[in-house]
Amino acid sequence: MTSEALEARRQIEHLLEIHREMSRSRPVEETVCEFLRLVKANSPATWLVYVLCWPRDCDEASACRVIYDGAIHEGSKGAPALLSMFAEDAERFPLVEGGLLSELMAKGAPRIVNDLRIDPDDPGVGHLSGRARSLMGVPIYWEGRITNWSFSFAPEPGAFSDSHVQLALSNGNMVVRSVVQLSMRERVEELNERLEHQLEELGRVQRSMLPQSAPEIDGWRLATSYRPSLHAGGDYYDFTTFPDGRQGIVIADVSGHGAGAAAVMAVMRTILHTLDVTGIDSRHVIGSVNRIVIDSIGRGMFVSAFFAALDVESGDLACVNCGHPPPRLFRGATGEVEPLDGEGLPPLGLAEYAHVPWFECRLAPGDAVVFYTDGITELFDAERRMFGLAGLDRAAARGGPNAIDIIAEIERDVRAHSEHSTDDQTLVVLERRGT
Repeated sequence: MTSEALEARRQIEHLLEIHREMSRSRPVEETVCEFLRLVKANSPATWLVYVLCWPRDCDEASACRVIYDGAIHEGSKGAPALLSMFAEDAERFPLVEGGLLSELMAKGAPRIVNDLRIDPDDPGVGHLSGRARSLMGVPIYWEGRITNWSFSFAPEPGAFSDSHVQLALSNGNMVVRSVVQLSMRERVEELNERLEHQLEELGRVQRSMLPQSAPEIDGWRLATSYRPSLHAGGDYYDFTTFPDGRQGIVIADVSGHGAGAAAVMAVMRTILHTLDVTGIDSRHVIGSVNRIVIDSIGRGMFVSAFFAALDVESGDLACVNCGHPPPRLFRGATGEVEPLDGEGLPPLGLAEYAHVPWFECRLAPGDAVVFYTDGITELFDAERRMFGLAGLDRAAARGGPNAIDIIAEIERDVRAHSEHSTDDQTLVVLERRGT
């Protein structure tokens, strides 16, 4: 094998090793150290000067900022250099105007100087006078233009060849992209950790807004279940007692998920509790809530909600459906489950209501109403089969009429159907006790 072929093979092996190591996921400083170790092992260079073209927004830079100036083996110090094209504080690095570096940069092309004589008064590399006899300069590109230069120095003359330039061009431009990607990934992971913490805090605040317990009513039982898909969700339920003596129940689902939905849910709670304090009659609450929601939440968001007002003496349940899945009604006399439905309205926040169509049903002892959000029925398993109303009704029928048992059966079947929900899951069950 000729010397040229041996050299070509050596270059290929070196490139393979560089690319293999740069493909690994590890901290930026470790990546830079490993890169410079490989460069040191395959290059006569002992000193590196890495600069940022200045002004940085000019295609013909007249000066440079020296980002790194040191021995190649001091790898960890090279990390800031390889990220310098994105540095917001580049002005803190030394500015060099004129001299050898500016002369080489002005050429706009790779350069080898194998009989180097450095003026001791050179503004950029005068400190290398008498210590470096060979130089190789290669440009670093970003977004189609030269943003940085890498200058390698060797102590002996004639140290660099065209093959060194080819490797330096390939490696120098490749490692910058690798380091930038790793740095961006580290930044994203850091931001994700901060966001995760903020969502956890938001979730805790949101859960504190939900009723800590269901009201106790003679002859009746209420039970609840709430599982957000993220740390914070858009499902909401609440209870209130109206001035006319009716027990109010509301279940709602804000469009979307996460922080935005949780914020709208908080607005909903504030609205309802404010109306509770003002003593508005149960028959007039819906229009008032809708008007405030329209004024309070951003365009494109809305709230589906189901309102019920229970006369605890007669068992009459007056209902209004604002674009929400109709609750399921378990009839104790037959053991069957049917929809609790009537004329409805669009979701809250979309339009003013010209009139509010209430509808009623009477609950007999042994009856139960299952209020739910669509995160229950629209849950898919691994085979893309939906839990659906059939799954909800089967579980409710097994547990009925006991409110606690109904929730336990639904939760058990939901978990068996899929452990991975992409939506919040909320249940409120109202049971009229007795037979």
